Amino acid sequence: MNTKKELLDKIDKIPLFEASDLFLQGASEPDKNWKGVKEIGSNDVLMPVSRHYKIVDFIDIFKPIIDGIPDLEGELRYRDGRGVLFVYPKGDGFNVSKDERVGLIITNSMDKSMGLSVNFAILLHRNRYYNVVLPKSFSNLRKRHLGNVLDVVSNYQKMLVGCQDAWKIIIKKFDRNVDADEISILLDKLRIGKSYNKFIMALYKMNKSVKLWNMFMDAVVFISEKNYKNELNRVKRLQKIAEIIYQYASLEAFGA
Repeated sequence: MNTKKELLDKIDKIPLFEASDLFLQGASEPDKNWKGVKEIGSNDVLMPVSRHYKIVDFIDIFKPIIDGIPDLEGELRYRDGRGVLFVYPKGDGFNVSKDERVGLIITNSMDKSMGLSVNFAILLHRNRYYNVVLPKSFSNLRKRHLGNVLDVVSNYQKMLVGCQDAWKIIIKKFDRNVDADEISILLDKLRIGKSYNKFIMALYKMNKSVKLWNMFMDAVVFISEKNYKNELNRVKRLQKIAEIIYQYASLEAFGA
C-alpha cells in the first residue's frame, strides 16, 4: 500500500495524452472523421477515435480523488494507457472490521477498453492485502470520459458508509455450505483454472463440505496472485467472480 504522497507522485509520472490528426494509409490529408490518441511527444497511436472524442487525462481523474480524501492509502497500477486506482480512506468510519476496510476502485483507459468507472472495493487482510471488488448490483458508475469527476467522487465518498452494509450482506449470504454437485456447478461458472478447481475439491474431500465464503476468498487470492499484463482484466475478473457467487448465494435454493 502507498501513502497519499506516494500515490500523488506516481500519478504525476503518468504520461499526458492528446488526440491528433490521423492520416489513413496513402492519404495526404488528415481524416475528417477520425483522430488518433497518443502520448504527448510520441508518434505511436493507441487507437483511432471520433473527432468529437474528449480526452480526460489520468491526472485530471485520479488527482482530485486523492486530494479530496484527507487521509488514505492505496495502490496505482498503470500500463500503456490503462490505469487502475485503489483508494482506501483511513478512519474508524471506514472499517468494517479490524481486517476489512471499504474504499473505491477507479479505472480509466485511453484506448476505450474501459471508460471511467468507479466501484466500491474492500481491502481485505489475509496474511497479505487483497483488493475485493464488490458486485455491480451494489456499486457501479461508468462514464465515457464525460461529466464532472469531482461530483462523481463526492457522491461516492458519501456512499462509502453504505458500502459497509453491502459487505455485511455479502458475508451473511456467503455463509453457507455447498456440496460436491454445487461446487461443480460453481467451478464451471467461475472458470478460474485447474489449480483453483483442484484446490477447492481437495478442500471438500478433507472437510466433506466447503463454505461458499471460502470459495469466494480463495478465488480472490488465486486471481490476485495470477499474472496479468493488463490490470483492467484482473479487475474485471474479480468483479465477475463476485457477481457469479453473489447471484448464486441469492437464490433460495441452488439450481433454482
